[in-house]
Amino acid sequence: YAGKVLRDAHGYGLLSVTEIIQKSSNIGTAKIAVMMGKNRLYHTLRRFGFGERTGIQLPSESRGLFRQPTDWDALSITRFPIGQGIACTPLQLVRAYCALANGGRLVPLRLVDRYEDPETGRIVPHPYGEAPKTFLHEATRDQLLAMLKLVTQQGGTATRAAIPGYAVAGKTGTSQKVKGGNYSSSDFFATFVGFVPADRPAFVLLVTADEPQGQHYGGTVAAPV
Repeated sequence: YAGKVLRDAHGYGLLSVTEIIQKSSNIGTAKIAVMMGKNRLYHTLRRFGFGERTGIQLPSESRGLFRQPTDWDALSITRFPIGQGIACTPLQLVRAYCALANGGRLVPLRLVDRYEDPETGRIVPHPYGEAPKTFLHEATRDQLLAMLKLVTQQGGTATRAAIPGYAVAGKTGTSQKVKGGNYSSSDFFATFVGFVPADRPAFVLLVTADEPQGQHYGGTVAAPV
């Protein structure tokens, strides 16, 4: 595409959308993005909070790196959806998965849940403001949830994140680090992010290993944690 080859970690034949998520296919993801078009792709990712601060009560929070469609080149539409050419913070990724776990509501993050007066016992919840919807159609979230559960089941990239007796929803990420202005072929971030129990989530957890040695895939390094 645009004169550049895009590869998957393993060779696949024809994949459904569900299998693209389950097997973490770069090529399939890129094809979906091309079908969406850059404006629709951009606004979908923005609805999940990428390119903006999460609202956490910490100074100097980064917005990450996510350019306007007018600044995209011909290759961007196939690379941005697989995580190349953009940058996000761990908190942005956690917040996006909180939206998936929360029925599609993108809540601002906070460090303090409530205030309690030790003398009177009076409890005051810490407000978190309005939570905009990320999905235009309610059924979309349910379809995506079903796909994310298959990631941790047989045939998925994160079977080592499975927990007996529970359904776990999540996604692996194996991203090349930028070294000297280019993507490295030897240094990686290995990531798994997900929530459990999948249908009634109690928490979201993100695990990232910076430059793991030996194995470097998210499903091998981060998923077991």
